[in-house]
Amino acid sequence: MQKWFYQQRGAEFGPLSGPELQYLASVRKISAETLVRRSDSAQWITFRKSELWHVPSRRARSMPISPPTADSKTSPQTIDTPAPITTVLTDEHTKPAEERSQPPEIPESPDDRHSGTITAAVCSVVLLLVLSWLISLWQNTAARSKTNPPAPQVAQAPAAVPAQKIAAPLVDEGQPAPATVPSDSSNAVDTTPITDSDQPEPKADPELPNSDETPVPAEMTIPESQETPPPPQVVSDPKPSESDEAALAAKFTISVPEKKEPRPRTRPSTRLKPIELHASDLTARSGEERQKAIEEGGGTAESERAVVQALNWLKQRQQEDGSWDFQAAGPQAQPGSLPSPLGATGMAMLCFLGAGNTTRNGPEQDVVRRAFNYIQNQEGRSASPLDTMYVHALVTMCLTELAAMEPGERAARDLATSAVEFIRTAQDPRSGGWRYLPRESGDTSVTGWQILALQSARTAEIPIDASLIAGADRFLDSVSSSQPGVFSYLPRGGRSPTMTAVALLCRMYLGHRSTEPQLQKGLEYLMKTGCSPRDMYYNYYATMALHHAGGTDWAKWNSVMRDQLINSQVKAGPAAGSWNLTDPHGGPGGQIYQTALSVLTLEVYYRYRPIAQRSAEDVRLTIPDPDKQTPASKPQNSEPD
Repeated sequence: MQKWFYQQRGAEFGPLSGPELQYLASVRKISAETLVRRSDSAQWITFRKSELWHVPSRRARSMPISPPTADSKTSPQTIDTPAPITTVLTDEHTKPAEERSQPPEIPESPDDRHSGTITAAVCSVVLLLVLSWLISLWQNTAARSKTNPPAPQVAQAPAAVPAQKIAAPLVDEGQPAPATVPSDSSNAVDTTPITDSDQPEPKADPELPNSDETPVPAEMTIPESQETPPPPQVVSDPKPSESDEAALAAKFTISVPEKKEPRPRTRPSTRLKPIELHASDLTARSGEERQKAIEEGGGTAESERAVVQALNWLKQRQQEDGSWDFQAAGPQAQPGSLPSPLGATGMAMLCFLGAGNTTRNGPEQDVVRRAFNYIQNQEGRSASPLDTMYVHALVTMCLTELAAMEPGERAARDLATSAVEFIRTAQDPRSGGWRYLPRESGDTSVTGWQILALQSARTAEIPIDASLIAGADRFLDSVSSSQPGVFSYLPRGGRSPTMTAVALLCRMYLGHRSTEPQLQKGLEYLMKTGCSPRDMYYNYYATMALHHAGGTDWAKWNSVMRDQLINSQVKAGPAAGSWNLTDPHGGPGGQIYQTALSVLTLEVYYRYRPIAQRSAEDVRLTIPDPDKQTPASKPQNSEPD
């Protein structure tokens, strides 16, 4: 029998087994026959250090043997140097494939046979351990069941009635399961399943399964003549005799029922009814109703004077084409970095609309008309990459409010309808939110402006698809943090007071009451955070949310926020009437952005009627299945909720 040995740096090691020889040949990327042919007559093969480590059975130990004679050793340099390809090819390689002789079989080494024996022994031990564990588990279950017997359900059937042994089937929840009675009461062991309660579970709703747990598989016996079976009981088989091999085999048979896929849980067919807004909600922006709203909401003559001065400053910043430009803030004012005239026009025009000005009414109607003409002229033009969904929402709010305040402005209504349709197509179908570009996964800030635009469209009686409302509410669920009533900018993000203010206001517009526990916690969080001396974006949304909630919290918040804005307004110079930029997010918008948000915050008393003053009707409606509605019960030409 030929044995091939190997050496490395003068150290001799044991014989190579057949698999090792094949493995080392593959490391050198040559055939085993060629590797053998390169060795000397003493059957020694010299290997590199890396190849020595690659021998699996040689990593942990080496096997020194008697060194061979000196003339039988081969120089490592001679063996390690690969031979030219011409020396490898022999007459054997030039023969046809069918005439070539096969390489000699290399016998298996004792190490390989020893390894196979160990593997078989380990597998046997593992199998025995698993089997013993299953037996002990079965015995422990039977013992625990015996110590906790359930209350008797029905009288036990007579022992003379034959019993039929079957595997436990899966039964529908809420339906009575077959009873189990031992076939031989003298030998049977009463092993009932362990349950959390001895009382039977209530009948489950067929649409919503009351449990996702899979019934415990077990062997059962069922009497043939039982009419009202109690819940299933697991009963061990009678002790079989040694001759009864079938019963002995069944003793260790595990019955696995067919897996039943649980039906998905579905929420009740409910839909939020958004707060109904009408053109009458905007009538308090001018006249006697405005003065009444200021007095009831907590405004003062000083706050109104600040609004008038700010509108005068914004009027001076309007361009010849009717637009505003963030980068053109005027002398002694900080310009913004965002070149978006459409966005600046939207923010400034909202301030004039909030004060009761339209294209046909109000002291500043000329300003509004020029701004509206500018927006009209942008229709059909390619949008700037910087005019994101933020800008689209601002312009949509301008168009919808103008259409509501001036019903005869047909052009505004047509543009507003198209703008609302674009918001619908831009919604992300998966998250339900909006972001900078259409159909991007949403964030709370951009989504908040879209919801305000959609609710503003309702004042102009522009139909809003109910799926938009449902998707937006679903997105707000995804940005709700672990702290009740607190929200984040993105799903699974950190808590943010600013995003909490945005989300709370949107929740109210979508139909959630301010008395709900989550909204109450959120409003408490805003009151604890307080007014920000710098972040005007947060102040605007928090003021809107607390104003709609009303109550003592609004009175406390308003007294601080109102006076803070009055005192921080620029009183002299070319920038008089504006507010210096303090918002950490206001760099792109500059002083025009800061001033516009401050004006909208001081106009909160009369821009919209507070939700707290509305009817106390339940805003959550159960929507019947349209397929089950009769023709007479279906609404005709009604706006979707």
